[in-house]
Amino acid sequence: MLTKKPFKIATWNMCGQGSRAAPRDKAKMRLVEHLLTLEDIDVLVLTETHTTSLPISRRVQVLEQSGLAHRAGVAIVVKAGSGWDVLHKEVVVPGYAVLVHASHRTSRESLWILGVYGDISKGQSSLTSFYERLDGRLEAFVRRQARTHWGGCFAAGDWNFVEFAGDRFPTAHPDRAPVRLLDVFNNIKALCGFTDTAGPNPAPPLWSYSKATAHGRVYSRLDRIYRPTQGWSAGKVAPLDTGASDHRLVMVPVYPKRPRIKKAKPAPRLPGLEVLDKTKKFWPAVLLAWNTLTADGPITLERWAAFKGDTLDRGLKEVGAMKKSGKKDWVAALKREIVSPDMIMSAVTNANRQLWAKQRPPARTPPKWPCAVPAYEVLPRASKHFVASEASPWQVMTRKQPPTAAFKGKAGETRFLTPRKEKNVADLLKERASVLESSTKAKWEKMTRTHSLEWFKQSSNKELDERGSRASVSVEGLRRPADNIAQTSLAGMTCIARDYFFDLHTPERADHERLDAQQTLLEEVRIQSQQRPDPKPEDILEGPFTEEEMRALLSKMPNTAPGPDGIHYGFWKRLIKLLAGLQDGDDPPMTFWSAFASLTEDIAERGSSRAGFKNANISLFYKKGDPTLVSNYRPISSMNTDCKMYTNLINSRLAPWAVAKIHPDQKGFVPGRLMSEHTRLASEVAHLCDVTGTPGFIVGLDQAKAYDRVDQPWLLQVLVASGLPPDLILLISDLTNNCKSRVRINSGYSPYFTLKRGV
Repeated sequence: MLTKKPFKIATWNMCGQGSRAAPRDKAKMRLVEHLLTLEDIDVLVLTETHTTSLPISRRVQVLEQSGLAHRAGVAIVVKAGSGWDVLHKEVVVPGYAVLVHASHRTSRESLWILGVYGDISKGQSSLTSFYERLDGRLEAFVRRQARTHWGGCFAAGDWNFVEFAGDRFPTAHPDRAPVRLLDVFNNIKALCGFTDTAGPNPAPPLWSYSKATAHGRVYSRLDRIYRPTQGWSAGKVAPLDTGASDHRLVMVPVYPKRPRIKKAKPAPRLPGLEVLDKTKKFWPAVLLAWNTLTADGPITLERWAAFKGDTLDRGLKEVGAMKKSGKKDWVAALKREIVSPDMIMSAVTNANRQLWAKQRPPARTPPKWPCAVPAYEVLPRASKHFVASEASPWQVMTRKQPPTAAFKGKAGETRFLTPRKEKNVADLLKERASVLESSTKAKWEKMTRTHSLEWFKQSSNKELDERGSRASVSVEGLRRPADNIAQTSLAGMTCIARDYFFDLHTPERADHERLDAQQTLLEEVRIQSQQRPDPKPEDILEGPFTEEEMRALLSKMPNTAPGPDGIHYGFWKRLIKLLAGLQDGDDPPMTFWSAFASLTEDIAERGSSRAGFKNANISLFYKKGDPTLVSNYRPISSMNTDCKMYTNLINSRLAPWAVAKIHPDQKGFVPGRLMSEHTRLASEVAHLCDVTGTPGFIVGLDQAKAYDRVDQPWLLQVLVASGLPPDLILLISDLTNNCKSRVRINSGYSPYFTLKRGV
């Protein structure tokens, strides 16, 4: 699945104090580091920095900044090492407006970004004159850019005025509306070609500024983000209260309509058992679906595929709900949304009861205060919400003393819990950042222990986990053997890989000379097979698969990647165990092996080319040579786990015949034979020639793509000539039938195309 790479742009009035309070200034820069990392912000426009130069930070890269002595100030910053290059930068109005042309190396997108802080040093008159000056200088700049492409720019900052009367509360009097200011601003909008990301009718929750005055509390949407009208779209605007300024952080994701590079999104897969076991509704729902599957008659491949699809959807839904519930209280407290104190105290009380039941501390030892809410341990601040009131749509809730939780401890005594002192949002951000930093460091240290330096140099995707390296494609793109120019877009590389491997797996048309050679070889195979001893009758079984054969599959279920259905071996193992434990009940469900036996009978009768049973995900791994040539990549197929279980059943019957019929010189793919025997033999022959002085030489024949170019119909004739049982030949013929057209390339467990450029 190909997705667009979003860019998250944000603006924040940090209300800096400059050199008058250097420690506080550094603390706010630390908060900026947390915001860039935790909220995954690509570009952040800081306003009212009150300094000519921001404090030095190894985690923040300043694209451009301008400030005046102890007042004003605007800066455009990004995360250090995030791949941003400055193509052009200019201070449009010193201390109040900067313009940057930045290029992103990973996505190859370039952005014009205008950072603005409205000049209100002398009231409304200075604000109007500032925008007139900004309009004139931007017009001159755009005129100079006439020879190049100017598609508009992004603009963000504290504008210190609102466009519409509804963007402020209380609403300003119509006679006092800044008509001249709005005319100049509309001219700037047309000149830079941008529009408000919040849309034509922004809702009051998007207000970013709140201040108590002598006439009451005032709310305004002073901090706004604008995007170009051509070529870009925007998501939902999200204000975030940082607790360190009277302005909220305003951020919005933006998307290029025609991205240069798209991102490969891995196909959905069922989470691991350690995650599924934490959910309370998953396994009961699976058992209920299993009863429905086995109670409605014989099991067909279509109904089996529907059961797998429902299982995958249920697993993803339950895990998503569990993660969402764990973060709900933290996000609500961070954004000052409504969180019921009763709900929090109920959660705290229940958590303490569970803690008391597990640990059973001594009677005189006070219980520990648990972390009932995932990122903070106290009641949230008083929330702000909408009420039907004529005074203010943002009426602040009355701050009340939180109730004291009580529960019965050991021996019936009553224990009381007193909440700790409230933490501000800046402290919560700091704690959250420290957890993220420690986990990232631990992950990187583990990777350095499990991966060699050569692997890091070769792979172009370094965001990996302990499950191994993902497939990767050269950062220079991919090309066909007959082409000289490589495609760099993910969609183009996908088409090249799909066409190449589809043609490679398509059998060649046989000519008369080739048919004659095949007939001669078939006759030799028939003669050789008659000379070989037949296997014992008990070695090769016929008819339906037995339960003993199926139970042997438990030793052949490794922890490998699942196929397009997303179901891994761990799920089948746990389901087998759960069903076996329910056989002692009054109405036991059908065992897994009985249901799978019914499925194999349906496949043997109606074929396996249905319901995506034989589909596979193909990942490309670089071998050697030109990294842009598609033929220099090795395809790795990830099949559905139930399909691999079915093929293992067939292989278990084929193995005894292969040992008895295949010549001893064939070492590969035969149980009990090793390729090292051939290499050892070649080494001994070479040593014997050296000792005896016998001249000789070794001829190495490279059968390029030998296993991919074998004609399947002719292979079945070889099996018939070798004396394989007819029922086993039918099962093998069904598996190989239409197999080439079933191969499809997509991004499964490991995306085979990486977007990490410039490695």
